[in-house]
Amino acid sequence: MIHVTPPPSPDAIRPSQVCIHLSAEEKARKAVAQALYNPKVTCRYRIRKVVGFGNNSAVCEALDLRHIPPLLVALKIVYRNQSILVSQAHQLQPLQLYCPESMQYRSIPVSTYSHSLGGWAYAHRLFLNKTEGLSTLPHNIVKVVFRECVESLQALHSLGYYHGNISTESFVVRAGDEGPVIRLVGFGHSKPIKQGVSRYFCEEASPPELLPGSPFLCSELDGRAADVFAMGMMLFGLLNDGEPPLMAREHAGLLGYDDFMSIDGGKYPFDPVEEVVVEEDADLQDLLDGMCFVDPVKRIPLQHVLVHRFFLL
Repeated sequence: MIHVTPPPSPDAIRPSQVCIHLSAEEKARKAVAQALYNPKVTCRYRIRKVVGFGNNSAVCEALDLRHIPPLLVALKIVYRNQSILVSQAHQLQPLQLYCPESMQYRSIPVSTYSHSLGGWAYAHRLFLNKTEGLSTLPHNIVKVVFRECVESLQALHSLGYYHGNISTESFVVRAGDEGPVIRLVGFGHSKPIKQGVSRYFCEEASPPELLPGSPFLCSELDGRAADVFAMGMMLFGLLNDGEPPLMAREHAGLLGYDDFMSIDGGKYPFDPVEEVVVEEDADLQDLLDGMCFVDPVKRIPLQHVLVHRFFLL
């Protein structure tokens, strides 16, 4: 991962003054251009193209020149100034998805280029709140996008690797002819399944088997099950724009593995939000339970996620 610090401009204007009004695409172009003139980057990599960008980073296809022949790699360029946030809704091109509830097509803003899933979800919520007064993403839209995310992660699992850092920043989205196209990125923490897992690098989605009191040895854990848990948390966040209420206590070290096992028969506690969710879609709750069981052995694999009744459109 290369962190790019913008060089001083000739007129000594601070980067934040220059970039604050730039669109996400313009910021990505600027960061990549700066990387191309950074000797720490160019001595090691030859950047070929930009394959995606989000609110805080751009992902490029590059050749690692330290190998003979050069090795094709994904290079993530992170913008250090995290305070630069711009609304992208007015820059996004519309995508039409059929809404079975109203039997009409709904116009959804999706970038012509690639954005992170987190930025995509933010732009959608902002757009739908302004145009239709909705505070959350409709299920039928999330189903289309999340299914693509599952399929892309399943492809990695089929190669014998787990990702180890699943979040909305691990996927980039672009508009395709038949709907959104998803690409999995950020493989810096991916490892072979046989190596086990001792840490999940997206702390917000770290699974219970890595908490204090867990009966599992790190070498025995299957990283694919950790990815499935993280995907379940990502699905919850996409539909609720937040995390489960007990997550904050878990991060504070106030809950351990046994605490979660003692709640609701080992199902991950999504209360009190689940009461609202269950009334809207019992299939969603069943899927979340299956993906986020506290005991990793009981979690459903991705191939079962794809055929779950929640995805019946």
